[in-house]
Amino acid sequence: MGYMSEGKVIQFLRALGERIRTVGEEYAIEGDLDDIVVRYASKTLGIMDVADGYDDPEKWEEADCSLAEMKDDPYLDVYIICEGEWYEEIYQHVERGTGGFGEALYEAFNSSAEDFDMTMDFCGGALAFQSSESWDKQNADERIAREKADEEIRSWTEKRSGNV
Repeated sequence: MGYMSEGKVIQFLRALGERIRTVGEEYAIEGDLDDIVVRYASKTLGIMDVADGYDDPEKWEEADCSLAEMKDDPYLDVYIICEGEWYEEIYQHVERGTGGFGEALYEAFNSSAEDFDMTMDFCGGALAFQSSESWDKQNADERIAREKADEEIRSWTEKRSGNV
């Protein structure tokens, strides 16, 4: 699980759900909203659940594994599976500037991410979101790993040159 607080994740999902509801009403696609699944920590839920007031993660459905295990990424905060038409529309808008439904969906997802200081990435049928808190932790962990590797190289070089 990423490093964004649970409360902030819930606020993000609520804002996103409201924006998606607006897009759904504009394009008359409300029934398709049930096909969009959110993965958070070791939980799954429908995209509109939080917007509809179902905002207690303790009551969300347990997944077979955590998001960090599923994606092998401990810094990922939220993963939204939207295979099919939605994903294609969003991707086509970003790739080709198609506008319309794809642009409206992209704006709903991307503006929600920006409002909560998150990045959004395409993941072949899903959208992955990482918070600034998770980016900061990832950068800190990578810096520590680099420093450790540099120290090991320095130590090895000194041993080889006989300066130890």
